[in-house]
Amino acid sequence: MKHATRRFGAVAAALALVAAACGNDDDATPATTAVCPANLVIQTDWWPEIEHGGTYQLIGAGGAANPSLFTYSG
Repeated sequence: MKHATRRFGAVAAALALVAAACGNDDDATPATTAVCPANLVIQTDWWPEIEHGGTYQLIGAGGAANPSLFTYSG
């Protein structure tokens, strides 16, 4: 009897999770507005590396390097 109760509980829980995953919550999504800061500062380690390429791509083609301050901004 104990095993049947546990098995029933496990099956019921699994079905509840599947039913919840299939739900549609499009109507409950509130409208949001994006708030962006005026300046975004990203600090990396001392030397530019290949792993930082994605970060530099965020700045775009209009970026400018300042060798005296060791900065790249745009």
